[in-house]
Order: sequence, then structure tokens, then C-alpha cells
Amino acid sequence: MQDCIITVKSRTAAERGRRSYPQSGATVVSLDPGVTRHGCSFGLRLPCRNVGRMKAELDRMGIPYGEVIGGYGAG
Repeated sequence: MQDCIITVKSRTAAERGRRSYPQSGATVVSLDPGVTRHGCSFGLRLPCRNVGRMKAELDRMGIPYGEVIGGYGAG
């Protein structure tokens, strides 16, 4: 299974997103803002198969997000 990260600006936004779609298996992670295009310092790490649904949920809730960083292998 591959994990992806949806980048967001704040821990609060990441937590709101995670709680809005608990079935996604998302966890909040800290990021180095220098490695993202928009300087995002947090992200939602979740299985890549759930990215589309999570992005739709973030849009529905009005939570802005940045890029999707993909392909972090699990086990």
C-alpha cells in the first residue's frame, strides 16, 4: 500500500480534515516548509487510494490545501 501526503498550512486545518473523514486512515504529520511549493508545514498522511475523497472533503469544509506528495511505501 502506498501513502500520500496532502499538504496544509496549519495543524488546526490538518486536524479538522482528519476528523471530517476518519475512515481515510489519515494521520497529521509535520513537514519541512522548505520542501513544499507553498510553504505548508503540516500534512495529512493517508493511503493514496483515499486522496480524492479527502480532497473533496477538504473542499466541502473550506479547508485550503496544497500539493499532494505521493508514493511513500508501507511495509
